[in-house]
Amino acid sequence: MPAEDGTLLARDAALFLDQQKEAIGLPGLRIVMQEEFLREAAALPGLTRDERLTVLTQAEVVLKNLYAHLAFKKTDDPAANPFVAFAQIRDQIDTLSDFDFHTCMLIALAKVRDVHTSYLAPSPYQGAVAFLPFQIRFFEQPKGQFRFVVAKTMAASGDGTLGHEAFVIGAEIVSWNDLDPLEATRVAAEMQPGANLDAELSRGVARMTIRSIASHGVTGKGGAPPFQLSHHAVIRYIAPGEKRKREIVFPWQVATGFGATSFSSAAFSVSDALTLMQHWAKCSYRPDKLLKTSPPDHAAAAAPAAAAPTGADDWLEAQFATDPPRPGCPHPDLLRNDADPEYPLGYLRIRHFAGDAPALLEDAKLAQAADLLRRFDREARGGLILDIRGNPGGQIRLAERMLQLFSPGEIRPLSFHFPRTQLVTDVLAFFRAHAGSAGRFEEWIEARPGDETAAEHLTPGRTITPPAAANDTGQIYQGPVVLLLDALTYSAADMFAAGFQDHGIGELIGVDCSTGGGGADKWSYQDIVESLKPVPGFDLPDLPRDCRLTLAVRRCTRPGAGQQPIEDIGVTPHLFHARTERDVLDTNNDLFALACERLMMPLARIDVEAHQRDGGKLTLTVSAVGAAFIAFRLDGTVLASGPLTECHPHSFSMEIPEAQGESRQLRLEAYEHQAAFEAALAPLASPRLPLAAPPSRSNLGFLRTPPSARRKREAAAS
Repeated sequence: MPAEDGTLLARDAALFLDQQKEAIGLPGLRIVMQEEFLREAAALPGLTRDERLTVLTQAEVVLKNLYAHLAFKKTDDPAANPFVAFAQIRDQIDTLSDFDFHTCMLIALAKVRDVHTSYLAPSPYQGAVAFLPFQIRFFEQPKGQFRFVVAKTMAASGDGTLGHEAFVIGAEIVSWNDLDPLEATRVAAEMQPGANLDAELSRGVARMTIRSIASHGVTGKGGAPPFQLSHHAVIRYIAPGEKRKREIVFPWQVATGFGATSFSSAAFSVSDALTLMQHWAKCSYRPDKLLKTSPPDHAAAAAPAAAAPTGADDWLEAQFATDPPRPGCPHPDLLRNDADPEYPLGYLRIRHFAGDAPALLEDAKLAQAADLLRRFDREARGGLILDIRGNPGGQIRLAERMLQLFSPGEIRPLSFHFPRTQLVTDVLAFFRAHAGSAGRFEEWIEARPGDETAAEHLTPGRTITPPAAANDTGQIYQGPVVLLLDALTYSAADMFAAGFQDHGIGELIGVDCSTGGGGADKWSYQDIVESLKPVPGFDLPDLPRDCRLTLAVRRCTRPGAGQQPIEDIGVTPHLFHARTERDVLDTNNDLFALACERLMMPLARIDVEAHQRDGGKLTLTVSAVGAAFIAFRLDGTVLASGPLTECHPHSFSMEIPEAQGESRQLRLEAYEHQAAFEAALAPLASPRLPLAAPPSRSNLGFLRTPPSARRKREAAAS
């Protein structure tokens, strides 16, 4: 069949986007053909032989001495050992081109199948994204048979379309560079594969049309240096409503000028490559931000400019039943909950855990989430769909601290372990013998009860999130919650999903059989240099130019018996939902309908209706749903308790012991019956009342629901 040339379509989309770069906040955007980008890169001075040896040697040193998963990767997969590849690079150090050297380093680090542990090639590759003017998604129809379709296209004009009559949303991809689409996704994932098969497939699909060059490269399948590069994608497809196959060839283009803000990565757990790709996709597939303009002028050239800062405060996306419809969210009609209109539902997407913000903003981010959940607790009492699909991670402490906002019980943070290597042993011994700050090793210096049960290859576990910080705010949202996740749920989002499951907060619904399996906190090479500076004999050289290495240094395990890791395994959902065509092409309608159905379950909550403080005496009037007994606890001591009648207000008085300051919080604990309280079972709901000031209608719910509504919900659940 004759192949259609899609070059003009791709150029039109790129030029149209270039015309909108000020509107979308990318004044430094520059887009060129991939061939031109690589030609310009090759003309720049490359690394010297000594600089290459420094990169190679330091990669070997840090992996051998500080890589937390190395012993486990060797055991589980003998091929996941990069040191053979390092030796081959050393043998060819004088004959490799600069581009081939960086590609060989990417291949070597890809062998460990750990996105946290990676090499990033220097400028001009850093911050550069290779792309095609569309995105694809997959679904299973029938179950077990993967089908790949065009899910989005870039706009080439003011009408928001790419401008082709057949290559449109819904077109089915049947061949990609003469490969079956499923095989092509595996090829796309080779340079930075997922930790498990689900993650590899999802990452491969994402990288079919968007690739971070610094971490993924541009090579095709296999081969040895000098690498053969492909600058085009040859795609066979079937247009919607047709049966015949068509073929089109699109050139790869490269976008630069929108780099990423960089923060210290210690106590961060995030996929940098996925974050960069998502940032590009967000900017290039936003028709609401694109201006209505005239057709692109092919003679216009995009002049390079300074990179624009990133980090817009849009990490939370909310949808209420009273809001107008939003792209990517459940329709408000679904959230209005026709089965029980007095209990509408809500939707909250956590796009990342502040991966674009320094750790000092952790408290502010937590407060932002808490404020939003107070509104959900008032306006979406029936249940909340919590969505972390595609969340690449971020701040570990923020992710773990957010769990308490949904849970009536105490949150137990994950444990983290350094590898038990000679270097780590010597570093800990040095800090034990010398007074002063041990930095990121501080918690691991002193022995604690239970340390003798530590795994053979790991140091004893310590928390990154202090238990007090993980429980300092308490439950805010009291309705039932379901959590949506997929194989691109990674790093700190993996950890959030694990905590959500381990604490029984709600049901996990997955469109893949597991999350991405990123089970460690990631350190940059510079983090390692700074952490080891005080220790004699471990003065590591800086990497040349702006080459970067990142490393999984502290492996995490889930609390409880067995200390199950997250790395490679991920988190298995309670319920698997195979993607449908409607999900892929019609805003996840089937997935959201399932989530709403699973929220039709019994509810337990407490609401404060009146509050009076007279010196040390506190009087509260409360109402409850789904509970028959309440206890009031302060600093671990029960001040008052008593039975409740559902949906009827009850008043309780108690004496508040004197204490320094008024930052304490009174815990209101709802139980199914008095016997559950006496048996010290976990409460059904446990909001908190700050004692510093009386509550207001802005932060506490007021319940006026007749008992009949409760009975209707129970009937629907049964």
